[in-house]
Amino acid sequence: MRLWVVGLTITAVLGTGCDAFSAKADVAAEAGASQLKSERVATILGKSGGGPTAQAAEFVSDLWLDYSLFANAVASNAMKTDSAAVALVMWPQIAQAKVKIWHDTVVARRAHVSPT
Repeated sequence: MRLWVVGLTITAVLGTGCDAFSAKADVAAEAGASQLKSERVATILGKSGGGPTAQAAEFVSDLWLDYSLFANAVASNAMKTDSAAVALVMWPQIAQAKVKIWHDTVVARRAHVSPT
């Protein structure tokens, strides 16, 4: 899934032409026709309570970009969103959750031995 998002990112950057490599101080990130303005990033960082750093601004921009690319892919039907496709992509997390539930059930049913 992450590889798919990276592919979309590269396509979006290359699809916008050489203008994508020029410096735009007022735009923090672009995904298709959508733009994340620098002022919006500053507002988000101001509300977060932490000090605004370049690393925090990059994190917010990257997160916005990931969600925007995902939303664009879903909206254009370029990505399957049925439960079988999601389960196929998410099987490691689903398996981990099932193991945790099983472990918690076993621990809860364990016989308790009193000291006497």
